[in-house]
Amino acid sequence: MLAHFSASALAGVVVSMLLLVAPQQAHASTLEAAVNAALSRAGTLDNSEQMDPSDWLSGVPSLSLSHVESDQVLGTDETEVILNFPIKGAQWRRLDDTLARLDSQQTRASAVYRRWLYTGRVREAAWAVELADIDVQGALAELALLTSLQQQHQSLADAGVLPLYTALITQRALIKAELTLDEARQAKNTALQAFTLLTGMGSVPSNLTESQPVPTEPDWQAHPALKQLQLAREQQEALLALSSPTTTSWNLSLLARNFESPGFSEAQYGLAVQAPLTMFERPSRANQSERRSAARDYLLQKDQVWLELNDQWQALDQEATRLAHRQELLQQAVALGDDIQTQIEALNVSNEIDSEIHLKRLVDIQQTRTELKRTSALMGRNHARRLQAAGRSL
Repeated sequence: MLAHFSASALAGVVVSMLLLVAPQQAHASTLEAAVNAALSRAGTLDNSEQMDPSDWLSGVPSLSLSHVESDQVLGTDETEVILNFPIKGAQWRRLDDTLARLDSQQTRASAVYRRWLYTGRVREAAWAVELADIDVQGALAELALLTSLQQQHQSLADAGVLPLYTALITQRALIKAELTLDEARQAKNTALQAFTLLTGMGSVPSNLTESQPVPTEPDWQAHPALKQLQLAREQQEALLALSSPTTTSWNLSLLARNFESPGFSEAQYGLAVQAPLTMFERPSRANQSERRSAARDYLLQKDQVWLELNDQWQALDQEATRLAHRQELLQQAVALGDDIQTQIEALNVSNEIDSEIHLKRLVDIQQTRTELKRTSALMGRNHARRLQAAGRSL
């Protein structure tokens, strides 16, 4: 006995120590806080500082050195040094300004798009936990009902008022309810683990209802997914324009020459400019083909993304109508169930109803109550999903 007590005490101390040293997980107060936590947990986008590009140089300057010696005694030796600077033309500088603007817009759009993505993940994970919790609560209520009935039927069977098979049927239903509860708890634990893995938080917010209304029709032009795609297309078009012959660089050269011969020495310095005559240039076949291919790819991607989003929106809109109708019918069924339960209990007292029917009716009434709660939660999830499909973030 003393050894058993010591082992139990030691186990209790160990568990207490583990609880003390275990990291405490934060609890999500709101869905917005959960999204912020998920983004923080995922890390920031790569916005590392880079060297600013030159406003005038289109490339790296080059240095050319040459030395030519004469094979004649009285000949002239020539040494030449040329420093070349590739200079951006007016079209190049305009494209630079466009790319700088698009880069700034893409940085903001990427942050909006990323938050929209994580908002969707958090919404789904949170509602998965909520629905699993409703299943657990419903299983607990059904288990409590069957436990009470099993005790009653067992007492009546022991007294010889009811046949033994009635108590056995109730016992079997009780075991099935316990199995259902175990499955519901496992599903809730799995859903909660997924939420914790995403956000680092140990519980979902107590209120998942979002106050922002669902738009009548989404503003597809402002949708984060389509906006991100559009800006990427504009950036690609600007980059392709840079490779066009019309954006050929100018070339500024600084020259220095030295001539050496017996009794004579001369140094020359000069400046040379090489400018493209853009009025004679035409886009290359390769550049045109690449632009057309990029335009086709963009339109196909845009259509694919829009069709997927629009299909989701239409399906969710239909689901909202169906769930509202289902909720109305379940509310009526629950109200009738309350009246039926009152009648069943009255008849049960006078033993005027079969006990097996009594059991099935009460279990069915309890399951209908749970189904009503689940439908209400599904309507909340549908609201969140429609906001997500419309591009609304938390």
